[in-house]
Amino acid sequence: MKWWTISLFVSMLLMPIQRTFADTIPKQKQNTPKITLVKSDTLEICYGDTMTVPLNSDSTNYSTNEKFILNFQQQPKKRDYVNLILPIITLLLGFFLNRGYDYFIEKRKIIRSGERWIAELQGLEEPILSQEKSLKEFLENHSIDKFEPPQLEVHQILDCEIFKSLDKSDLLKFIKTREKNYADVVKVSNSVHGFISSMNFIYNDITSRFNEYLEKTSNHVELFNEHLKQLNQSFGMFSVAIETETGKDPMEDKVFNQMYSLFHKYISPYNETGDIELFGLQKEFIMHLSAIVATYRANKDIQKIAIHLSNCNMEIKAIRMEKRYLSENFGKVIEYLVKSKNNLDNVIKSLNKSMSA
Repeated sequence: MKWWTISLFVSMLLMPIQRTFADTIPKQKQNTPKITLVKSDTLEICYGDTMTVPLNSDSTNYSTNEKFILNFQQQPKKRDYVNLILPIITLLLGFFLNRGYDYFIEKRKIIRSGERWIAELQGLEEPILSQEKSLKEFLENHSIDKFEPPQLEVHQILDCEIFKSLDKSDLLKFIKTREKNYADVVKVSNSVHGFISSMNFIYNDITSRFNEYLEKTSNHVELFNEHLKQLNQSFGMFSVAIETETGKDPMEDKVFNQMYSLFHKYISPYNETGDIELFGLQKEFIMHLSAIVATYRANKDIQKIAIHLSNCNMEIKAIRMEKRYLSENFGKVIEYLVKSKNNLDNVIKSLNKSMSA
């Protein structure tokens, strides 16, 4: 609303008052002409405010030869200061009313914006605690020596995207209304934005590291499956080589029989489904088969088995390393969350202190 709009509105309201006040001015104070008769011996007509008029012969009090002068005395005009000053007062009143209205609206807007900042910051307290709890539960399950698809709950509100819709200048004005020292204003403002940036970093760190872990472990699993396929093929070729060289059933061969028992127990049941628990397979199958291969490493056919078996083992070790890295990183993230919770309490206290100052 423009100030002149308010001025016009106030002027319209004051017009009846102005007219009533003007009508109450005493009649004698208005500019009315005053007429007087002045005696004169001559008959003459004057132009201006004075004129000579002869009397009628039937006058009782005066002779016919006497002359009188009719004087028109115009009283000096008095200025109507009320009508002059009242519009100016109305204009100034409207201007200051508009200024006061704008100041009130702006101040109310800033206070509401500051309260919104505080409310959104307070809304992060519970998600921080929940995310800390979720990570601890994840690490507890993750520490079990078993490979399975991990499940992690990530609270998206911690990305702090909501704060991008809030006005940073309003926050600064909100702090300014309650902090006298500008250095303290900047300090409080920086603490708020610094906390938001740190929370956004923590959220991105959690999601990026978890997604990276899933991607890398998925790649290692695919490579493991490829090497396991080659291991099965090399074992089959070993069977053919025994039968070709000896002409006997490969099951009569001691070395082949030992290997076959391991393949039949740990690999064959999962050839169709592919649902193999890798860490258990490493302990029960790869380690035992590696011991047999090492004993008969001079055999060329067994050497091929050893190569593919070693590749399978390397992929599982790589998955274990990724798992360990994720545990270490999430352990640090939990520490960051604890510090962030303490920082959040301090930030909210500083804003509430400003609000109550």
